Amino acid sequence: MLAQSRLTRPPTACFASIFRRPLGALTALGATKASGKLGPLLQAQLQAGTPKGRLLFSAVPFTSLAAGGVKVKAAGGNDASGSDGLGGESKPRPKSPADFGHPRRRVTDVLLALNVVMFGLQAIFKPSLLMWGAKINSKIAAGQLYRLVSCTVLHTNIMHLFINCQAINALGPFVETNSGRARYTAVYALAGISGSLFSYRFSPNAAVGASGAIFGLGGALAMLLWRHRDRDRKFTSGMLKSLGRSLALNVVLGIAIPNIDLWGHTGGLLGGALAAFLLGPNITEGPDGEMADRPPLPLLAFKTHG
Repeated sequence: MLAQSRLTRPPTACFASIFRRPLGALTALGATKASGKLGPLLQAQLQAGTPKGRLLFSAVPFTSLAAGGVKVKAAGGNDASGSDGLGGESKPRPKSPADFGHPRRRVTDVLLALNVVMFGLQAIFKPSLLMWGAKINSKIAAGQLYRLVSCTVLHTNIMHLFINCQAINALGPFVETNSGRARYTAVYALAGISGSLFSYRFSPNAAVGASGAIFGLGGALAMLLWRHRDRDRKFTSGMLKSLGRSLALNVVLGIAIPNIDLWGHTGGLLGGALAAFLLGPNITEGPDGEMADRPPLPLLAFKTHG
């Protein structure tokens, strides 16, 4: 989220997302469908007697979200994007949740489209839309509470939009695939509002941008990894350390670079982590050995089949 004393002045620095680097091989929590049920992957693993310590993570889909694309290993051990290694014809790589348009990342794609469309409307209506929807403390205090939400879909310039969309595209599929669409939407929205509230309470400057919600996705991912750390300690430990280093770097950037709303980022991070803690997922084994999603607030928890 960018903060400016005058919104009509171009910022001297654009928002730098904390999660722009590839995040590793996080895959589905067994929730291979975003329909609100424990997916067939988990059921198949349970029936096959997969060791409990490995239940959380499947063998595919992400190894890199870098600009060069995602490399996926096919079942036979070959790169799904390349040849069979024996001189055969090259086969196209099947889509993964890292690819725009994949059915398991529909909410992420809607969020990307929403931010782009809103920026297009900003170009049409010039400063009026920005001034209408920005987080301006005096306007919020006067009763314009919608600004706590509207400011999260507005951006100051094309670079601000691009970096935030890049961050949503990198983080969103991980959280959406593991949480399900409804829960992912709730976490994103609550994190965005939490970031706006922190900015309203602690920063006098006007601000716009999706970065509070993006930091919330990072907080939700960290909570997911920490909560299921016993499933694969080596993997989750490495991921959490990477997230911690990225967070530390962005705290430094937020202090050193003008026009970055550090309070908005902090509120989003805490809001996303709290929302993920309360809403889940929290995949645990019951007394009868059944794996189920048991978060403190099970409103949007995955349902077991049967």
